[in-house]
Amino acid sequence: MFKSLFGLFEGNLFIGLILSLLTALVLGFLTSFLYRYFKRREVRTKGFNTTLVILPAIISILVAVVNIRSFELTESGLEIGLVLAGIFAISRFRSDPLNAEDLTYIILVFFIGVATGLGYVTYAAIGTLVTLLVLLLISVTHLGHQSTRERRLRFLVPEDLNYEEVFHTILKSHCEFYSLERVKTVDFGSLFELTYTIKLKKAANPKQLIDDIRSKNANLEVTLTNLQQA
Repeated sequence: MFKSLFGLFEGNLFIGLILSLLTALVLGFLTSFLYRYFKRREVRTKGFNTTLVILPAIISILVAVVNIRSFELTESGLEIGLVLAGIFAISRFRSDPLNAEDLTYIILVFFIGVATGLGYVTYAAIGTLVTLLVLLLISVTHLGHQSTRERRLRFLVPEDLNYEEVFHTILKSHCEFYSLERVKTVDFGSLFELTYTIKLKKAANPKQLIDDIRSKNANLEVTLTNLQQA
């Protein structure tokens, strides 16, 4: 039950390869389906869902082809397969920022591809189902759900403004807490860009917060976004 398919079909490795590939596709489709369900209230690209289906199959074939050598699994082939699969899995997303949750799905489909590519379809199925069940429980219980009152606040101030004192009162009146994350010079040093992580009070009005800041920063740019979009 927990043996490699390539060991069970030593006389015909083609059957083992096809079964491994089909398993990778099924598990990839299941992962993509649940990802789409979890993210149904968010805007997601079709390409990412397609990738979750196709990537396990491609990695599975890659690992299987590299590891099947003279009808045997070789240790050096395994190492090469894992390295190549890892490079392939991350190269697509070098310039496409992902949040930690999306990265979890990439790691999961990478696991599916490697496990099925080695022929261990039972391990791949159990690992995938357990992981997706945990993700489903997290989604249902809203564990780790981020409050909509948690925001990223960015605004510009003149270089001669003592921003630590000027904006302390404003932020304290609108926020439960706030933390200055970064100070960056812009426009050849004539301006400072301040980046805060804040949590608005329940009764706070985001527009009023922005207006109060603009009254102190010479009406320069102010940006208030959700943390996921920052």
